[in-house]
Amino acid sequence: MIYNYIKIALRNIIRNKTYSIINILGLTIGISASIMILLFVQYHYNFDDHIKNSENKYRIVEIQQADGVGEQHVAFTMGPLARQMEADYPEVIQACRVMPWGGGLLTYGQDSYDNSYFSFADTNVFDMLSIELIHGNPATALENIESLCFSESMAKKMFGSVEEAIGKMVRMGNHGSLKVTGVFKDMTLNSHLYFDVIAPFELAMRQNQWLTNWFNNSLVTYVELKDNTDVDKFEEKFRDYLTNFAPEERDPESLYKFYLQPYKDIHLKSGHIKFQHTRKMGNQTFVWVLSGVGLALLLIACINYINLSIARSVKRSREVGMRKVLGASRDKLIYQFMGESLIITSLSILLSLGLVEILMPEFNAIMRTAIDFQLSMGFVGVLLGILIIVSAISGFYPAVYLSRYNPATVLKGDSEKSISSTTLTRVLVGFQFFVSTVLIIFIIVTNQQVNYIKEKDLGFNYDNIVNLHLYYEENPQKYKLFKSELLQHSIIKNAAYTSSISGASGSQSTMHLADTSEASVMVRVCAADESFIPMMDIELLEGRNFHKGSSIDSNTALIVNQAFVNHFGWKDPIGKRIQPFDSDTNRIVIGVVKDYHYHNLYAEIEPAAFMISTFRMNEINIKFAESNKEEALDLIEEKWNTFFPGKPFNPRIAETMIMRDYGEVLRTLTLFTVFVFISLFISGLGLFGLSSLYVERKIKEIAIRKVLGGSVLQINLLIIKDFALLIGIAGLLAIPAGYKMLEGFLSEFAYHTQIHWYYFLYAIIATMILGTITVLIKSIKAAYTNPVDTLKYE
Repeated sequence: MIYNYIKIALRNIIRNKTYSIINILGLTIGISASIMILLFVQYHYNFDDHIKNSENKYRIVEIQQADGVGEQHVAFTMGPLARQMEADYPEVIQACRVMPWGGGLLTYGQDSYDNSYFSFADTNVFDMLSIELIHGNPATALENIESLCFSESMAKKMFGSVEEAIGKMVRMGNHGSLKVTGVFKDMTLNSHLYFDVIAPFELAMRQNQWLTNWFNNSLVTYVELKDNTDVDKFEEKFRDYLTNFAPEERDPESLYKFYLQPYKDIHLKSGHIKFQHTRKMGNQTFVWVLSGVGLALLLIACINYINLSIARSVKRSREVGMRKVLGASRDKLIYQFMGESLIITSLSILLSLGLVEILMPEFNAIMRTAIDFQLSMGFVGVLLGILIIVSAISGFYPAVYLSRYNPATVLKGDSEKSISSTTLTRVLVGFQFFVSTVLIIFIIVTNQQVNYIKEKDLGFNYDNIVNLHLYYEENPQKYKLFKSELLQHSIIKNAAYTSSISGASGSQSTMHLADTSEASVMVRVCAADESFIPMMDIELLEGRNFHKGSSIDSNTALIVNQAFVNHFGWKDPIGKRIQPFDSDTNRIVIGVVKDYHYHNLYAEIEPAAFMISTFRMNEINIKFAESNKEEALDLIEEKWNTFFPGKPFNPRIAETMIMRDYGEVLRTLTLFTVFVFISLFISGLGLFGLSSLYVERKIKEIAIRKVLGGSVLQINLLIIKDFALLIGIAGLLAIPAGYKMLEGFLSEFAYHTQIHWYYFLYAIIATMILGTITVLIKSIKAAYTNPVDTLKYE
């Protein structure tokens, strides 16, 4: 019997090729998109899964009340915290300090290698972060202060093999020669941290005494608590821990508060943290929205099957009637139609697997992920779940709908009269266009935000700027000569040493008005020479710029931004004396620059202070003539190799670096654009099914209207008006849902575009046009059908 059902189902699928292809195509596309979204969501939720005992591991976060910037959450802490916690709290099994140090130059023999993933860490870093050593003892690999551990790929890059790396002496920047004592497995890309080189934290302590200060935040502290520790109670007594180490004169209300962030929350739940070290940070809201989109795409694919099955019901009514006359019960008919649904869904899943395999590399490239598509047992279970659920959703209602026909009625030719209201199909198609309209609204506004970012006046000019990272171990005099040599050429317009491409580094520190410790402000630290402000077209509102070669300006001058001045409410800021964070010598405000976006548009412009600081000016911006980019890059590389032979030359174009901060927005726009087209395509198929059903039911009425003189235009308008109303209602319902989604998206930007009413109108018009074209495909054909062919059986 089962074999017979399968044979009949296959026969019906083959006989109705057009509908079968549309059903399979719609389900294949919907299931493929859903599988890719599922893999993407799984990828983000699996971050840091490799960490052993992660349920007991936490990152320490500070809540700071900073003058000038308000409350901010910071995942950087002070040097003494880890060891002190181990001593004071029996709940703490271990604490580990990790201090990312950015790029570093590694030299072996005559060869130098640039490394962007270097960090200092405590000796227990391998256990705390579950880093697997291939060679070396994890307990002793970082015990010697002059030791060094490499990742497997870094060891192969420098020495050709892991074995050759062990025992080699490598010079690392200004940290001296260190011995390679361990090689660890490359860290998984599904980790919020990534290292290629790890050096002992004690080495950093020896070179930087400020790491012993309880009020210097420069490293990440992780802790592991004992099993069954009441985290809430622990946090209660840990929150004000800093009061034990603060000077008596320090106001307790101004002290940082501590809390624990679960290790597994770091990747997706850190959007509220202003300063942190992560290789890649996810966005939980985006993941949730994408999950909803995946579910919606799967649903609208199922809706198509339902609508197309009902659209075919008129043609299959006589088949149902005949089978009932021959003794088929209703439950057997339901089994038959459910079997057809199961076969079509199975074919769609198989095709989806092939499509996902083909598209996954492109998906990874767009989303900057490393999703490995493999048919694991868990994934096969998910596919079986999709098969059962989609088959049930897609097949149950059509099966029940078709199996209820009265055989006497349908065999007399009155099948049209036996078909009940199509209210459900209208609601389902309306839902499809509701989803499509919401997605269209989202990509319209996302595109506007991207244009806003590109066109907004940031307050400085990064056009035709190339940036180079400098190395500490070089003689500073060489850098002066390098800059001077570049400026001898007409294609180089200017050059300036700075702490970052936009002037402001990631460093923050408190500055006080001279002779008082109460009036203070938290500032962004900007180190730059006298060329930076004019070269970057930053507007100087008051006072003057630094003087070239002035030792007085180097030691005592300070330039601040408007936000700095506004914090103190100064009318005349020039000449104000400021006590900096790193010196007992006061600095004098010599100029005020207009606020500019030294950071990205996600953040408010905060107080900033410029000073000449050789130690912090570890980058150089070089401005070249607009029409000579390639020639300028060749010249810069030639001079670089002349002054710094063997040092890696890694130019970074400013425009690319500035826009890199918005990569997630651009990727979101790309992804949602793809899903909009998928949604519209599937919705179009669904509307085609509904219009087919409508025309099938109205075919005799259309023929009679033509006989009575109705024109093709009148007939088409008659058919279109109901669907236009349906799509219009769906569009109106999409407005509040789209607005809510956009509010959440734009709230992540401190500066963003506005949501205008006509964006919603554009989206509704777009879906209207698509719907009208889809319905016209069927209605035009019906309107031009010869009424004789339709009415000849009457």
